Amino acid sequence: MESEIAKAFMDETNQKSKVVNFFEGLPAFEEVKEFVILSNEEEAPFLWLQSVKNPNLAFITIDPFLIMPEYRPDIADEDVEALQIESEEDVLMLSIVTISNDPDEGVTANLVGPVVINWKKRLGKQAVIKNHQDYTVKFRIDNLDE
Repeated sequence: MESEIAKAFMDETNQKSKVVNFFEGLPAFEEVKEFVILSNEEEAPFLWLQSVKNPNLAFITIDPFLIMPEYRPDIADEDVEALQIESEEDVLMLSIVTISNDPDEGVTANLVGPVVINWKKRLGKQAVIKNHQDYTVKFRIDNLDE
């Protein structure tokens, strides 16, 4: 189960065209600028955000709208401008997933700082949304069916 934008992004055949430039890197990984998004049917709906230069650096991600259909992130104007976003259809949004060893914490997704990608321009950034107070960095996703 993937969003239409994620599906279109993943269907491209040229691997080089899938490289996303994170001009600021990611928090704590500011020096890592190029990532690719990888999918595996058996791991759906999860996607991997993997460093091009260091394949051992990869983040599990998920489309936040799949886990919270009512998710309405408010992206700051400066982030929209930096990513050169012209329309909503240009955006692929992913939440970084954390798998805790503590069963009380479980598997969570960061809804406060989504990874925002202009998939047409291949530009990405992890952005703190303006309405961050409405969401959490540890939204439980392992018990959504309960």
